[in-house]
Amino acid sequence: MAPPAFTERAAYPTAFDAWVRNVPGMVWFADRLRALEAPERHDVLHWYLPAEQHAFEIVATNLTFVFVYMFAMYLERKNRAHRPRPRMRSYRQTAADYLLAAVLSFCLVMQVVYKLRRGHMQWTYLIMPCHLMSAAYVYVLVTPNRKAAAHIINVVLYMSYFTILALLFPDTSQLTQLYELEVFWLQHYAMVYVPFHFLLTTDLPLYDDYASFFYATAYGGFGFYVLQTPLALYSGVNVNYQLWPPPKQPLHGRVYKQQTAIVLVLLGWIVGRVLTPGVRLALTFVRPPTWSSRS
Repeated sequence: MAPPAFTERAAYPTAFDAWVRNVPGMVWFADRLRALEAPERHDVLHWYLPAEQHAFEIVATNLTFVFVYMFAMYLERKNRAHRPRPRMRSYRQTAADYLLAAVLSFCLVMQVVYKLRRGHMQWTYLIMPCHLMSAAYVYVLVTPNRKAAAHIINVVLYMSYFTILALLFPDTSQLTQLYELEVFWLQHYAMVYVPFHFLLTTDLPLYDDYASFFYATAYGGFGFYVLQTPLALYSGVNVNYQLWPPPKQPLHGRVYKQQTAIVLVLLGWIVGRVLTPGVRLALTFVRPPTWSSRS
């Protein structure tokens, strides 16, 4: 199926574009975004969304997610005031921790090799959510900082839908290099297991509140609009569909990214609020409860 037509945006009113041009600094910012593009990397769909819209979205969404992050911090402080943080015991990494860290590190190194060999700015795919989450997992597995590890694990529960979607609807059409497909499956199955490994084998607390959800929403938003959109505009590579929508989904047109964001936030809420009670129930049969209502 062919990608959506570049002229599809013409079906939308231009009043928004005219309004954005009147916002102070937007025209200047849009011109800077156009300057990122190199002719040799140009794709006919590169400006599926006009530069003014990219400029407005980057500014507006990042400001929004700053407030979301601040709200998460407020919820965390509020819960700490009512429920003291449980004391973290010292933890010594096990052989299983290092084995999982080694597996994910191997997968990340191979992803770097595959992307560099493919050329044409394909290294930008290294900032896809699953690769960033894999790097976070490696840190969690080897760090002695249990406070940071607990924060990451609880946030990742709300972002685990990325891994689940990648396994349910894998796009493996371009995984043609030696063992590239096998590395894809190994990485994603390891990512599914890591949170449960930690919750079942360590005393990391499982938080029962909403701060982690808002942290996850803010981190996801920053990833899209601080990392992925600027790099996609620079490279011409449609990283995580930041330049134009995927051809086999119903969400398209000028607001496809906003529609997708709403769906992902809802998925994060559902998965997080289902996984958290489910894992908590499973833990009651495996070890004494170590979760808390907030750290």
